[in-house]
Amino acid sequence: MASLHVELEHKIDRLKRVYFSDKTRQISFKKGEVLAHQGEVNKRLYLILSGSVLGQRCPEDNFDCHISGVPYEMFRGSVGTFVGVQSFFSQVYRSFSEVTVVEDLNVAYIDTNTQAVEPEKYGSLVEQFVPTMVYELALRNSRLLEKAADKEAALHRLHRSEMTSTLGQLAAGLAHELNNAIGVISRKTDFVATFLEDTLKKQLPEEYDMFRSGEDYNAIFSSEAYRSLTRDFEKRYHISNSTAKILARVAPSVDEAEKLGKHFIKKLDTHAGYWELGHDIRDMRLAAKHATSIVKSIKILGGGNIKREDGVSIYESFSNAIALLKPNLRGIKLESDLDASENSPLIYADMSELTQIWVNIIKNSCDALAQAETVDPEVHLACVATATDVTVSITDNGPGVSDGFKEKIFNPDFTTKKNGLSFGLGLGLAIVKRIVDSYGGEIILDSQPGKTRFNIKLPIGNAYGNN
Repeated sequence: MASLHVELEHKIDRLKRVYFSDKTRQISFKKGEVLAHQGEVNKRLYLILSGSVLGQRCPEDNFDCHISGVPYEMFRGSVGTFVGVQSFFSQVYRSFSEVTVVEDLNVAYIDTNTQAVEPEKYGSLVEQFVPTMVYELALRNSRLLEKAADKEAALHRLHRSEMTSTLGQLAAGLAHELNNAIGVISRKTDFVATFLEDTLKKQLPEEYDMFRSGEDYNAIFSSEAYRSLTRDFEKRYHISNSTAKILARVAPSVDEAEKLGKHFIKKLDTHAGYWELGHDIRDMRLAAKHATSIVKSIKILGGGNIKREDGVSIYESFSNAIALLKPNLRGIKLESDLDASENSPLIYADMSELTQIWVNIIKNSCDALAQAETVDPEVHLACVATATDVTVSITDNGPGVSDGFKEKIFNPDFTTKKNGLSFGLGLGLAIVKRIVDSYGGEIILDSQPGKTRFNIKLPIGNAYGNN
């Protein structure tokens, strides 16, 4: 992944050098001036040379926020940031946000008359700027998640000082604001993903297959299984350890690797970046979807509706949760007995609710392990299904929860961490218990030093019908 980032940086540096060095195409703006008005024509792509800007978006039915709308922040840009990526390359040529100068600004630009430089080597202008689109989208997605985290923290403080009924009244406004921002990020992610798929499919079919493989990948590996498969691939195909690690992610079994063929494996090092890019797009979509599930959880406080349906995969919901918790799980041995085959349990549920449950509990384990500085930390996932219900267990080898805290752990403001554990909405395991209870299920804590287990039992069918 690091090599892909270095490659992207080199490509972006070339674009800046080749397309934005013409001093006749540089403009200055004073603090408070507007670089681009939302909804108005923009046929330029800007590169900030000095200064900074703030991009805000108003509700789509009210572009004049100064009269009655409330703008929400979409991005902040400083030296080296591209501005106008979406409006310029989508060929809509209308600014998606109001871009205001925060500090005196100097920008360089290209416009619709700009011709591609060395197209025979680097492709069309649009193809050359694909790394820019991916880079800027990733940055904005990261900023959105940071803003969502800030809002979660603010909501937690509100909960501690207000009654739940008051919080429920405020939830609708917060959910609406988050939905607007998340919707924009989700649409931009889909735009870039579709563009990349179409371009790679036409120009680089082998790389396209790798990209799609990364997009579709959702396996949950235990650490030992991953290492074992890597060693097997090294010996079987006489490849380096680094290549074997990549192959273990692309092909989660020997049979899958055989289907790829030796020609594919030999070219794996050069194609691996496209697999990672596809997988990153998948993670970005999951992050936006998870942010949406947080909004749904807020709505639960005010009695909001959740969409539940038959055939929701326990395995897929865990796969989503693990993808979202990659940073938290670094350094932790993850063991899984979950079945990825067609025999994986399917239940009546809402996918985002299930993902929210697993994210909160697994993050709880990660926080406890980190706080206690547990040697050789482990988290184990298991699932047992009967004809009527499914029981999921999440176990860690952390310090455990004392008897005096076991009943309190499901209270909204309970914490055993000095700085407070963060359970998705800052509401502790209370929100998890409420979701589980709404299914007619149960959650049980069994804890002792060195072993803490949450058992979550959910009916396979619709127990209550209360979404």
